[in-house]
Amino acid sequence: MKANIYIENELIGITNFRIADESMGGIIGDFLPTENYEKYKNKIQSLSESKGIANVSDFNFKLELEDNLILNPEGGIGITDLKEFDEIIIESAGNERGIIERIKKEASS
Repeated sequence: MKANIYIENELIGITNFRIADESMGGIIGDFLPTENYEKYKNKIQSLSESKGIANVSDFNFKLELEDNLILNPEGGIGITDLKEFDEIIIESAGNERGIIERIKKEASS
């Protein structure tokens, strides 16, 4: 399921979520940054190095699905961007059951 990722109201990237852990409402995706991501990249990489992930306690991340639905995951949102790897991962946990079902349905079609 496609989603836009924001810090505050600034679009920093996009992803296509898949289920990571259905029982925990966990979703994950490859993060494709926009130009705006450059403003936050160094801090996100530093946090990824020091604690494994940059999360909602570090930034006001917001996830918006392609139908404009804003996710409100109980377990938060995090981005992992390690300098030595050529990929950035976004994950979210504690999403509502309906969101998980939508992702499952989209994946099977």
